Amino acid sequence: MKLHLLPPMLVMALVAPGVLPMAAQSPGPTSSQDAPPPPDPGPPQSDWSIAAGVFGQHGPRYLGSEESQSKAAPFLKLDYKDIVGFQPSQNLDRTMGLYVRPFQTGPWSVSLLAMGEILGREEKTAKALKGMGDRKRGLFYGLELALRTEPVTASLEILKGSSSTGLVAGLNLSHELHFGERWGLELGLGTTWGDKDYHAWDFGITPSQAARRASLIQAGNLDLRPADARPFTPKAGLREVRAQATLQWRVTDRFMPLGMLQHGRLLNDAAASPLTRARNQTSFVLGFAYQFSGGGPRP
Repeated sequence: MKLHLLPPMLVMALVAPGVLPMAAQSPGPTSSQDAPPPPDPGPPQSDWSIAAGVFGQHGPRYLGSEESQSKAAPFLKLDYKDIVGFQPSQNLDRTMGLYVRPFQTGPWSVSLLAMGEILGREEKTAKALKGMGDRKRGLFYGLELALRTEPVTASLEILKGSSSTGLVAGLNLSHELHFGERWGLELGLGTTWGDKDYHAWDFGITPSQAARRASLIQAGNLDLRPADARPFTPKAGLREVRAQATLQWRVTDRFMPLGMLQHGRLLNDAAASPLTRARNQTSFVLGFAYQFSGGGPRP
């Protein structure tokens, strides 16, 4: 089984899903003798935490594809003292790596990122990719600026690719609602911008690729349209906007099933590319996450 990752915005729902305490409290005691013992504050926060899960995902075969597929999608996030860890990118599919957080003050933080695609894009992935050849995995480095409060999380992720992969930046905003002690609903919005090199890497068609596609069309290939056999050089601009809703049910303090619906729309040259067969991209996810921690308690 190949390794796949979840839609990027689902990461925000899994990084720090909390459970609000009950708001209503019983009236206070009338005397110190009647006072109950203080509530158990729970175990101290540990040095490291792990969130892992398995999900079933149904969505496009690649960004812009009109063909869909169902696949298994494991999830993994590691964190040590909120300083260093391992997590997926919030904006790029099938991309994950390391982060180091050298700066934190209050709800603000800055993280340094080093990430890579788990898989490249293979020509056999979809019919619309005929003649494109296999695209190698992308490697990225960059930073993330984040604001994390109890109900709201906002983040800006900027990644620079190696070689000709270009520059890509994404802005994400999420708000979490709680219903009782166990149910949570997270609503999210996001957008991604790319420079001309990044868009050429993801949506462009070189003259040699166009020539191969033209040869396939002339040979009678029915998967490609006449317009698919032209070179395409996209410009910099917004790649997409997207919205997401994630429903979480915390069965225990560690085990949490969830469901997610995400819808995105490609914009500008990303939508105009011959590789894009569908501007609207919708994904469904059902699965579970398990959280556990260890190490010595933090001071």
